[in-house]
Formats: sequence, structure tokens, C-alpha cells
Amino acid sequence: MLVIILQYTVGVREFGNFGIREHGSSGGAAHKCLTEPLLNFFINDPASLEISTLNHTGDDGTGNGSIQFQVTGGKGLKEYRLDNGSWQILGVFNNLSIGTYDLQARDSLGCTLDTLVQIVSVGIPSPIDLGIRVFPNPSQGQLFIQSSSNEIAAIEIFDLSGAMIFREQLGAVSQRVLNMSNFSAGMYILKIEDASGMKSATSIIKQ
Repeated sequence: MLVIILQYTVGVREFGNFGIREHGSSGGAAHKCLTEPLLNFFINDPASLEISTLNHTGDDGTGNGSIQFQVTGGKGLKEYRLDNGSWQILGVFNNLSIGTYDLQARDSLGCTLDTLVQIVSVGIPSPIDLGIRVFPNPSQGQLFIQSSSNEIAAIEIFDLSGAMIFREQLGAVSQRVLNMSNFSAGMYILKIEDASGMKSATSIIKQ
């Protein structure tokens, strides 16, 4: 009786068509190996990542904006991050201030998907609605804030993480010139309160 032991090893790191061939032994007896594959199979390239959920809420001036982000496709576990931060399993990001955010998703193969989301102000007017001009924007250093009606009482500047990096209580002035030369290049959120207590917010860019 002839006993043939078949051994199969499959180690595939790519996608495409593959074949399994026979490698056998018969206890020393010679036999002819098959030249045609015993089994053909195909490994599909996984579907590309696609956005399945992208919801966001605005910021009312307290840094309470949020983003919900989810993708489908790809392979294995999906992870998410915001503005090149740490990867996390859930694509939920809270406590966001007004500004533009870079969202990334990746699968277990390292394939990534990027998209931009803008958090806008809700329930809070822009400075121009209160008769306040902010210029030049973008600015290379000096930023002028001028009011044609209501006097300016306070100014706050936040980075995109929501951290306050500048605050000034002015009392009541019609113009203020901010020196932003020490600010890193990028986008910030400027919040202005006038003498009547009305608040406004807008994004500013330091070049």
C-alpha cells in the first residue's frame, strides 16, 4: 500500500491569484510530483476605506463643539485620530472650539483616510455683526480690532485644542492692536466681548 503525505504551506502577504502544489513522500519510494496546482484560490484586495458617519456640532463659545466619525471598508480594526493626535478606537471627539480639524482613520493594514471638518460658531455672532472689524486676517504680526459702535471690553484667544493662550480685560476701548509676532503660525479663535456684554467669535490666522 502506498501512503502519500501531503504538506501545504500558505504564506501570503499580497493579494491576487495563488496555487497550492503537492509535495509528497512515500517512505523512500520514488513518485512523480504533480506539475499542476491541486488548488487555486484568490485573495481579494480589501475594499478601500469610506466614510459611513460624519456628524459635527458647532461651538457656542464655550468650546463645546463635537465630531462623530466612522469608516467602513479596509481590513480589521479601525482607529481614529484628530490633528495627528493619539489613535483611538472610537471616532468621537468632544470639547472642540471653532476651527478646522484634520480627521484620520486607518485599518489594520495601515491604509488611511483623511478628511477636514470645520466647527463653526452657533448662538454667537461674528465680530462684524457687532460692528467690530478684525484685520488683517491672515496677519503676519499685528492684528487690529476696531469697533465702530460698541466699545471693546475684553479679548480672548484660544488655540484649536480649546486652550486659552491670551486674555486681556480692556474696560471700554474702541480700538486695540494685538502683537501676534510671538504666536506660532496657524489658526486661532478670537473671542471679543463688548461693553454691553455681547460676545462674538471668529477664526484668525497667524502667518
